[in-house]
Amino acid sequence: MRKSIMMLPLVACATLAALPAMAADIPPPPSAANHCGRDGPVTLYAIAGTHQPPRPPVFGSMEGNVDLNVIVGRDGKPTKVTVIKSDGNWLLENASLATIKNTWRWQPPPPECAEIGVQIQTRVSGSASFHLRILSDDIRYPRAALDRGLGGSGTVNAKVSNAGAVVSATVSESTKSPILDEAMIKAAMTVEFFANPGSPDFTHTVTIPVDFLPGMQRLQEVPDPLSKASGPELPLPSIANECGRRIPVALTPIVSAHAALPYPIESQAAGEQGIVRMKVIVDKSGYVGEATITETSASPRLSDATLDFIKRYWHWAPPPIECQESGVQLNIDQVWTLAPWYLQIYANDSRYPAAVHGKPLGAWGTVRVTVSETGDISDPRIQASAGSAELDASMMNAVMNLPTTPSIKDGKPRSASAVFDVMFMPDSMQNFDTRPIPARPAP
Repeated sequence: MRKSIMMLPLVACATLAALPAMAADIPPPPSAANHCGRDGPVTLYAIAGTHQPPRPPVFGSMEGNVDLNVIVGRDGKPTKVTVIKSDGNWLLENASLATIKNTWRWQPPPPECAEIGVQIQTRVSGSASFHLRILSDDIRYPRAALDRGLGGSGTVNAKVSNAGAVVSATVSESTKSPILDEAMIKAAMTVEFFANPGSPDFTHTVTIPVDFLPGMQRLQEVPDPLSKASGPELPLPSIANECGRRIPVALTPIVSAHAALPYPIESQAAGEQGIVRMKVIVDKSGYVGEATITETSASPRLSDATLDFIKRYWHWAPPPIECQESGVQLNIDQVWTLAPWYLQIYANDSRYPAAVHGKPLGAWGTVRVTVSETGDISDPRIQASAGSAELDASMMNAVMNLPTTPSIKDGKPRSASAVFDVMFMPDSMQNFDTRPIPARPAP
């Protein structure tokens, strides 16, 4: 029987289960009543992306189990990690201690537990071979396989360099599905091993078992509280705001499940762009119970892709008790754009023209300009109209005032054309932009 390196669980528990806990099994949050986890199991959500397993070694066995006790301090970082019980594998013990101390983080404890910290327990299990377990809400799980309920197990032979990177991979035992076999290869290529000293051309072949588990989902994670989103903070759902039906509210997303929506290949080829505004009802377990499109400027293909992906994959932390029966209403705006960057102008900006007020999805257009060898902008031309002469004039004025640098060729500045996408966004969209666009360097 194959074993795997995995962490169980991300929340504290007295009896360590063999499978991830579902929403109904989650213990209560830490408080003075349970002595901050010392008088019973408590929930302290993991910060998304920090709870990674120890990197597997190319040589040496990490077979066995290690049970650890962790004290989580006021900032969500472990202040003390100790081994409670171990099968005696020193490599697994040391790797587990180092990984938890250096990389794992949780949400900050409540005020009454900040001083003494929250006590939780976790288990790291491993074997000599690294084992990938790909669950249903993992973006690496092929959507076509999920639609058909396909799961399975297989193995990959991976060549690992002395730096710990997988340089090539081939299927050694098929999952009996071409779709899953292809996904298995892609997933194996992302595995990182402990660096192994040796000559630059040294490689070692490692067998990686892979399981696709369509009926299982990951444990809950929350966003890093140190990463603040732009825009005003929204209140939590409650009876006072009718659980999001009277005014917009905030519900903690499970970050690992909020993957960016894949752009349909057909829509990219056709140049389709637009905005899809949705209303979703989040049920007592944090999943999408109902979802409807309220406004859209996108094509039917993009609109359907938005609705289907969010209903299938996105989920949130369970709502407060008073909202679990009715569910929480959230508003989501999905921006579909082929531009790597666009200028966002919100309603409180002086550049936001009166012609846009009252339009729930704002307006969008494109301006082409010439940037001289000194970085000056000239010759603005509308490439795609925003819908009116007033909007187009406002777009050109906004672009003309952007700071730019000249294009460089052969080490020398030169004059070149540049294209800017401009979006006039209602203030409401500042809270629900689900697809952050990285800033583009000035042309």
